[in-house]
Amino acid sequence: MRAIGFEAIRSALPEAAIEALGVATHLGDYSAVVLVGMIGVAVLEEQGDRVPFAVVVLGGIGLATVAKMAFGLPRPPGAGVGGYGFPSGHALGSTVVYGLLANRIGTCRAVIGAAVVVAIVATSRIAIGVHYPADVLAGVGMGAAYLVLALSALEEWPQPEREVSNDRLATDGGTDR
Repeated sequence: MRAIGFEAIRSALPEAAIEALGVATHLGDYSAVVLVGMIGVAVLEEQGDRVPFAVVVLGGIGLATVAKMAFGLPRPPGAGVGGYGFPSGHALGSTVVYGLLANRIGTCRAVIGAAVVVAIVATSRIAIGVHYPADVLAGVGMGAAYLVLALSALEEWPQPEREVSNDRLATDGGTDR
């Protein structure tokens, strides 16, 4: 069942597209996901989101690892890489990190950009022959579900108190709007 659509997708893509997707797949490597997560932590420093952002990113990577071990399903024959295939860690991690970053940026462009990156990473995993379509769909689905839960938890995360400068008190009549 997991193999449904695998050969159809791979055979429909021209060799140049498969080669390009072979490069693009690295956007979902754990090292890339962690790097993007670290950049997100640095950028979000002023918002007080550093720790929760890092926790969500690392939790997503942990979820992918635990899910792979729990299901223990193999990759397609001839994949040429080790480890279990279900769910796709690249798809799950990309969904979590790029989705979280888009949520924190909060623009329509960021959301569209994240969706495009996730779609490219997910498609690339099938195109290069290391995952079945079901693997990447499960990865995106698990990543999205985890992200929704994580974002709900972040709403409850205690926010650091911000200091109000004396200059601000003098200019706005002492009110903290």
